[in-house]
Amino acid sequence: MSKAPGYDGFNIKYIKHVWPIIGEDFSRYIIQFFEIGHLAPSINITWVTLISKKKVAEEVKDYRPISMVGSVYKV
Repeated sequence: MSKAPGYDGFNIKYIKHVWPIIGEDFSRYIIQFFEIGHLAPSINITWVTLISKKKVAEEVKDYRPISMVGSVYKV
């Protein structure tokens, strides 16, 4: 079983599957970060959402927050 996908819909299992296609660009982006020390602002985005703890959530305490971070930023 795989963990939930990120905000972009891609989990690490999928990233590994498509690595032959995206690996070179992905690696180049990471190396560029270490050379210039800067990520594009759009990469540094985290979405926060609330997940219901119950079937029928009625109060704020019935939810738990989760954050979704993109795969490139996790690296």
